[in-house]
Amino acid sequence: MILLALYAIAVWVGLAVWRRRWLGFALLVGSLLPLAAFTVWAGYMGSEPGAAARMGFIGTLAGYGRVIYMVSGFYAALLFGVGAVIFAQPRRLGAHQCEGCGYDLRGSGAERCPECGREASSVDSNGLRADLQGR
Repeated sequence: MILLALYAIAVWVGLAVWRRRWLGFALLVGSLLPLAAFTVWAGYMGSEPGAAARMGFIGTLAGYGRVIYMVSGFYAALLFGVGAVIFAQPRRLGAHQCEGCGYDLRGSGAERCPECGREASSVDSNGLRADLQGR
């Protein structure tokens, strides 16, 4: 059971790091693939009458197939639901970063971001955005 919690924590931390990026979306979808495969397998084990005999030692779980199917489905829904909320959160930028690409604007006296070209006129000579200077 501890492995399920560690798996969820690892996925959610990865999503917090890569939120609103393609890598975060790939992690969210990719984390569900092994759970979906396991859920389908558990459903097969619980519904197919001869599955236990064909699967050998693993077939001993056939009696618990429907329970495992329900628990793994709920776990996948929980993992995806919380992961989607974490993924949808906006990225936090520092006071000295470009709002478009996150480039560090300290020391660049330019009116545009040298990385993406977005207007950076709200950044003063110290690299602080005007809307965050009072904090």
